[in-house]
Formats: sequence, structure tokens, C-alpha cells
Amino acid sequence: MIKKMIFCAFAIVLGNGLIAQNITISGKIIDEGTREPIFGVALMLNDRIICYSNDEGAFKFEIDNSHVDEIISFHHFSYPNKALLISKLKSLQTIQLVQMSIPLEEVVISSAGKLTKKEILKRAVKQYEDSGKTSPYWSDFNYKQTIYNNSKPQGFLESDGYILMPEKISSWNSPIIVPNQMRRLNEDPEIAELDFKDMFVNNRNGNKIQIPFKHIGGLYMRSHWRDYGSLAENHPLSNKGFKYFRFNIDKIINQGDEEFYVIDFKQHKTISNKGWELTHMQGKLWVNKRTFGLHKLITQFRHRWHYSYINYDIQYQLFEDKLFPYEIDLSTYKYQTSSGEHNVVKRGTVKLNTIYKANTKNPYIHGGGDGNAFVWYDVHETYNPEYWIDRPLSDIRYRNDVFSILGKQNWDSAFVKGASQKEYKANSLAIKGIEFFEDVRNEFITYMEKDLNINE
Repeated sequence: MIKKMIFCAFAIVLGNGLIAQNITISGKIIDEGTREPIFGVALMLNDRIICYSNDEGAFKFEIDNSHVDEIISFHHFSYPNKALLISKLKSLQTIQLVQMSIPLEEVVISSAGKLTKKEILKRAVKQYEDSGKTSPYWSDFNYKQTIYNNSKPQGFLESDGYILMPEKISSWNSPIIVPNQMRRLNEDPEIAELDFKDMFVNNRNGNKIQIPFKHIGGLYMRSHWRDYGSLAENHPLSNKGFKYFRFNIDKIINQGDEEFYVIDFKQHKTISNKGWELTHMQGKLWVNKRTFGLHKLITQFRHRWHYSYINYDIQYQLFEDKLFPYEIDLSTYKYQTSSGEHNVVKRGTVKLNTIYKANTKNPYIHGGGDGNAFVWYDVHETYNPEYWIDRPLSDIRYRNDVFSILGKQNWDSAFVKGASQKEYKANSLAIKGIEFFEDVRNEFITYMEKDLNINE
């Protein structure tokens, strides 16, 4: 258990270029009813996550003294949002949050008659197992991502392309991403140094090579799918994952013409996942009351040995009676527990569109593995303004981040500059890595063109 304080530096620079005097604010967040600390509460300022509460409910951050009239909001999926003026927060040692609702009774009345919690969960697990076993498939995708360092936006990336999902995704069996178009901004090399340190992979000959990502966005997309694989392997509604969690039926809600059970789940024992132990997993499931199919999942968890929190908000849809994710919001919070330096938050959104069945003769359908999950080197160094002119950045969250980074700069010029940013640590190992990945790319693209009947 991490017992050191998580420190969130949030220094605001004044217009004259001088850094004003900062104040440090700390406290503890607890459940009003149980008096227990609440882990994973996001503290947000102007729609940006500045830190999370740690295992003991503790938080700590710095802010310029002239901004004490700003509002900090507290967000957690099991509690209503709470907002406090920073000036008031200064004098509070403990923040109390109230549970959203009392769980429903053990017996729920439905069109199927009286159902116990056990019966509802049993049907939901069966439906998930039946619909979740998909054949390998392709989808076109859009991906957006912002990286923050000490709560300040430092990098943006957006990509359109294709994704090949393996038959069984796991932490060691990744999908293969093939970006077709990309726009990205230059980023702070300091962030890259944090994530690129000691990042190696074995090539086909078993030799260790450095991963040659030219932008941290590529690395994050890669690590995101590994985390997604860890979640998929131990999904709360899977036969394998069910035993790790305790469940409560929170409430029944209406959305359109359908009703959904909202089910809370919380991990009660460590999940051992091929060396990646998962802890503190908790969240909510939206299960269709009529079909018992999964509609939505919100969850948060941590790898035991990693100083980061991982958050997912996944929406699902049925296609030919099979369950597919169609929108995945994700964020990770990486921190150092003592100095407070380099509190990195990464936020991204993946949208999958049309589903295409993969040709079973494609040797990559069983997953590209962790090492060759991304095939994009020719795209990575280009920016095509003609392509993006009809695709404005409409998502207000990411649009505000880009405005914050660029100010009055010309967007096209900034994206051209971002495309020309060179790879980090371009030593001989990285060069060998590029050659290896390029070889994989050429082989893979041949299969992709056949599967999708396209000419890249």
C-alpha cells in the first residue's frame, strides 16, 4: 500500500513572467457514513485533473495565492460531485462525501418476476460470456489524446486509421493500430524522459531493442491497450474475473426506451495477471434490465508496482449479437510520491466505428503482441491539412487543451512542426528498432489491404 502523500504541483504563472507566491493545500477525503478514506477521488480545476486522493484518502497540491477564489471540484463515480472554494478548502482538514444512494433490496421485481441479486448477476455474466466471445475483427477508429505535466497541457495527438482486434485481447496480446492520418503538437521532452526510460522489447530473433517511438503519444496508445487487456482478462462480468469482486445493485435507471441495472463492484482480493498485479479495482456496470447485456462500464484500478491510477469509461454496442466497445475514454495519473515533481495526467478517447470481420488466413488475427502493436512510421512524420480541414476538433475538452497550448499560434503551422519532431534517444538500438518495425509494417499492410480491400 502506498502511504506517502501524493503531491500535485499546480503553479500558475502571472502575466509578467514571475511566479507568484504559492500556497500548499492538503487534506483527507472520507465517506460521511462509514468514516473510511476514499481512494481515487479526482480533484479538478477548470475541467483538468490536478491530482487524485491516495490509498488513505489524502491529497496535496500547490496553487498561486491570488487564485484562492477558484473552485475545486471532487469527482468519484460512487459519490455526487462536490465543489468547494479554495479559500474554504484551506481551512478544512477533512472532506466528507455522501454515497449516491442506498443499494436496492436483495430481491428486485422485473418482467421476469422476482430476481435476487445473485440471479441478476448470474444472467449478466452468462450474457457477457456469450456475447463477448468475438472473432477477430477490424474497425476504423479515431483517437484523441492530451498529456498534462503538473496539470498544464503539454501535448496533443489525434489520429484516424484502422485497428485489428485479436480473438482474445490480453495484457500481452495487443491489437494492431494502423494510423492513416495524424496531427500532433510538439511536446515537453521532460515528459518523454519519464516514459521512455528503459523501454525495450525483444525482436523476432530474441534480441533486445529499444522501442523507437517518435512521440509519446505512440507510447501511450501502446500502454493503453496493455491496460485495456488487463481489464478485459479480468472483467467483473467474466467467469474468470467475477470471483475477485463484491457487487451491489445500486439502482435502476431509464435511458430512452430501456431500463438498466446500475451495479457497483469493488475488488476484494489481488488479481495476479502475469506479473501485473491489479489492485483497488472498483466501478459501476450498466446492465440492460431486459436482456442482461452490458451497456457501459466505468472503472478505476492500479498496477501494484506502478505509481499510477488507470481509469476507463467504456460504452458497448451489439453487432450481429456480439458485444463490441465503441467508445473508450481513458485517463492515467502518474505521480511521484515524495518530491511532487512530474505529476503526469494523460487523457484519451478512442472511437470505433464500422466493424469488419478479419480474414482468418491473416496470421496477425491472434494479436500482434506487445512489440509490434503500432505500424505508422510513414504517417508519423506527415501532416495533411487538406484531410483535416473537414474534421474540426469539435470535442470541447481537447479543443480547450489545444487553445491552452497554442494561444494565438496558427494551428496548421503548429501541426506541421509537431510532425517534424524527432524521435527520442535515437541511438543505434532505436535505429535497429525502426528497421524491425518497418519490416513488420510491410508484411502486415499486405494482409490489411486484402482484408479491407483497400490500397494504402
